[in-house]
Amino acid sequence: MYRHLKPGGYIELQDFCLPSRCDDPVAAAGSKVIQWNKCLMEVGEKMGMNCQAPLSWHQLLQDAGFVDIHSKWTNWPIGSWAKQNKELGRLAYMDFYDAMVSTVPLFQKFLGYTTEETQVLLAEARKEFRDQKVHLYLPCCFCYARKPEGTMLQRASQNFEPVISGS
Repeated sequence: MYRHLKPGGYIELQDFCLPSRCDDPVAAAGSKVIQWNKCLMEVGEKMGMNCQAPLSWHQLLQDAGFVDIHSKWTNWPIGSWAKQNKELGRLAYMDFYDAMVSTVPLFQKFLGYTTEETQVLLAEARKEFRDQKVHLYLPCCFCYARKPEGTMLQRASQNFEPVISGS
């Protein structure tokens, strides 16, 4: 990203962090959706994916040479239970609800779940979603940073590796 951005240019990153959360500790402890999220995180880890990448963006951008790094965290409801952001919650609900079925083969392949175990967890998580008794939300990060002015030649020379032919 850094190499392909002009000096003074900006980059913006947006993503959410799993697992979904609930402010009620009792509901969170028994939440099948949070259990499903944690399984999904484990699958992601085994596949080399970081389901909590936004937590490290600031440091990664800083290490790459970006400046003026700003992050804003917000909680997106999953479902229409929230007084604010009902439409956003409804869309997040639809995305998660529809995506759940695609995790079945992943849980079987990477976690060793049987078809029955996967179907039971999926059914319980979907029921919890539909009931909306557990008020779930996703922490979402919006981050942007600027490439400093006058760094194009400096960075280009640092990354330059000459190719010597005929050696």
